[in-house]
Amino acid sequence: EGKADLFVGMTKTEKRTQIYRFSDIPLYNIPYVFAKNKEDSFEYTGLKSLKGKRISCLRGTNSCLKIGEILGAVQDDLDGLEQIIRKLSKGRTDLAIYHKLGLQWIIRNLDLQGRIMLIGKSFKNRYQHIAYRPTISPDIIVKLDHILRSMHRDGTIERIMANYR
Repeated sequence: EGKADLFVGMTKTEKRTQIYRFSDIPLYNIPYVFAKNKEDSFEYTGLKSLKGKRISCLRGTNSCLKIGEILGAVQDDLDGLEQIIRKLSKGRTDLAIYHKLGLQWIIRNLDLQGRIMLIGKSFKNRYQHIAYRPTISPDIIVKLDHILRSMHRDGTIERIMANYR
């Protein structure tokens, strides 16, 4: 059918629990942060500081939905993180929002560390889970939760995460 059986690294929301099953054990807790051009003096101090800012976000993500609710912020939802960061690097948007690991990874891979930086204060922190297609056997979810618990206990998850910081 061309549909995935599972998705690794999804925020568990009420709406999404109506569509997917989720792991009981989160993979990690990750801050959602803003990226900006280094020469921009903007400092994120809270929602009011976003008024009038053009903010690019990844379409369909929880952070993009939240940005759309902020009064006075101009939301620009795009289909790809690379597209968002390239737009930011060219000054066609003021800020980009996504989780810290994803932003760090794409900025490094596009070799834009000299032009784009992350803002220190996080917008939100979100636990990321494994999301499963509803037809997946509950036994598989229980087994993978057991494996995740073990990986947290022995430090494997932390070692994996370190590769993306």
